[in-house]
Amino acid sequence: FPQYNSYCTNQINSTETVQKLLKTNASFVEFTKLMEAMAECNRQDIQSYLIKPFQRVTRYPLLLKELLKQTSRNSKDYQHLSDSI
Repeated sequence: FPQYNSYCTNQINSTETVQKLLKTNASFVEFTKLMEAMAECNRQDIQSYLIKPFQRVTRYPLLLKELLKQTSRNSKDYQHLSDSI
């Protein structure tokens, strides 16, 4: 996934940029506070949204392993699941 690779490569830059803007840009601070207060944003700050892609990807192997445990060895999907891990 080229987009994910690019995201990972630039993650430190995005975090540093957010930190800088939170210290130097009042409009950005106001915007982030408004977004954090919205129910649609689950009251999460911008940093938590920046880290979500990492958290999701690290859960996939765990989910696949659990799925494999629950899959019969006779299932046509068993080998595909096993290979994916």
